[in-house]
Amino acid sequence: MTTMSTAAATYWEPLWSQGRHYRQLDDAENRLLEGHLRPGRDRRALDIGCGDGSLTRRLAQLGYRTTGIDSPSAVALAAAVEEIPAEGCG
Repeated sequence: MTTMSTAAATYWEPLWSQGRHYRQLDDAENRLLEGHLRPGRDRRALDIGCGDGSLTRRLAQLGYRTTGIDSPSAVALAAAVEEIPAEGCG
C-alpha cells in the first residue's frame, strides 16, 4: 500500500536530486500573508509539510514562533543541511 508520505517522497526526491528546489514566496503571496495575518507577537505557527521551510521562515520574519515539519526524506534532509539564513527564526 502506498501512503501519502511515500507518494510525496517518490515524487519530490528525484526532482530535488536533479537540482529542482521549491520556489520562494512571491510578492503577491507575501502581501497576502501580511494582509491576512496579524503580527505574530511570538505566537506559535506550525507548518506541516514545510518542504524547504520557506513559509516557515517567512512566518518567523512576521514575528511568529515557528515549527516546520516534513517527512524524513532526502528533501527534508537536504534542506536541513543547506546554508539558510536564520534571521527571524528561533
